[in-house]
Parts: sequence; structure tokens; C-alpha cells
Amino acid sequence: VPCAGMTYIHFINCALLAFAPSFVVFQASKLREYGALSLVLRALAGAVLTLFAKVFLLATFAPDSGGSSLARGVVVSGLDVAELWAIVFFLRSVTSEASVKALGAGVGWSLGVNIATRLVPMWVGARSLEFSWDYLWMAVDANLTIVSYVAAAAALQALQRRGVSKTVTNLSYVCLALFGYQVFVTGMLHRSLFLVEKVVVAAAQCVVGGSVLQSLGTDVKRA
Repeated sequence: VPCAGMTYIHFINCALLAFAPSFVVFQASKLREYGALSLVLRALAGAVLTLFAKVFLLATFAPDSGGSSLARGVVVSGLDVAELWAIVFFLRSVTSEASVKALGAGVGWSLGVNIATRLVPMWVGARSLEFSWDYLWMAVDANLTIVSYVAAAAALQALQRRGVSKTVTNLSYVCLALFGYQVFVTGMLHRSLFLVEKVVVAAAQCVVGGSVLQSLGTDVKRA
């Protein structure tokens, strides 16, 4: 049985694995160069408010009372699509270079989601005397969330601009479809395949998001 000190070490390891990558992305990208900390913090606040609204609507219209999981999955997916509109509103409300807005919105939004949904479970669960891999998987999932939101924000930013290539446009639609319905798709899979599905979706979104961010940066240089 691990001692109490080891439980705190396990919590710190999980927390660093979950939240430190957002700081690394900020420091290693153009967000630091452009002084976009306020943009990231505003996105974080927007994510927390949107998440609270999603939880309220989910509890109102699709309570978890042992009913149809398919119907609940459809409602959850619909709320994910609504969240995309919230990100669009945020992107339109800030002024900055297109690639900086997309990256800052994605990093800040994902950090807000990770803090709101994973910090408390980690604090309560990772400090238990019995070691569990669940919280390490939760931390890995937090990293996949960063990829997902950055790619979604980049795709939304690209779709608002003129002159974007048809290839990037089509890939952006695919990325947004994966983002909006990933909960629904995951619900159709066996639980043991959940992490595999998340990794596959995140890999696809990473390719799309990287291409879109690169195209946004190229447009600025041409301008």
C-alpha cells in the first residue's frame, strides 16, 4: 500500500501530464511572441461558461436516468455542435492574426475544459491509497483534448476567411464533424476501444489542424 506522500506524487504527475502541455504550447509557439496571454485567458473563461451551460442543458433535456443511451448521445453531440458556435463567436470577438487567434482560442478553450472536468477528479481520485491507471489515461485524454480544440478552432477560423483552398475547406469540415460527433461515435464503441478511437480522431485532427494553421500563416505572409 503506498504511503500518503506517494499519493500526492501520483496526483502531481497526473496534473503535470494533463495541464503542463498547454503551458509548453504557449511558450513554444507564436502566442508568446504576440503576447496573447489575455486571449488565452479569455478563451479559458469562455470555455468554462460554455461548459456550465452545456451541463445545465444536458441535465434539463437528457438526464442520466437509465434511458436510451443513443438519445442521450444525440443530445450530447448536439451540444458539442453548439459549442462550436460559441468558439466562432469568440473568434469573431477578438482581433489578432488569424493563426494566433486560432491557436490561442484552441489552447485556452481546451485548458478551460480540462480544468473544469479533470482537476477535481484527479485531486480526489489520484490521491487515493490504491493506485489506478484511470487518472493517467485521463491526463493523456487531456492532451488529446488540446489537439482537438486547436484543430477545431483552426478549421473554424479558416472557414471564415476568403481564398482558402478547397482541400483545406473540405478537411476542415471533416475535422469539425469529428469534433462535434466524437462523443456519439465513442458511445458506439466498446469501452476498451475508447482511447484508441480518441487517438485516431486526434491524429486526424492534428493533420488537419496543422495544415490549416500553416495555410493561415501563409496567407498572412502573402498579404
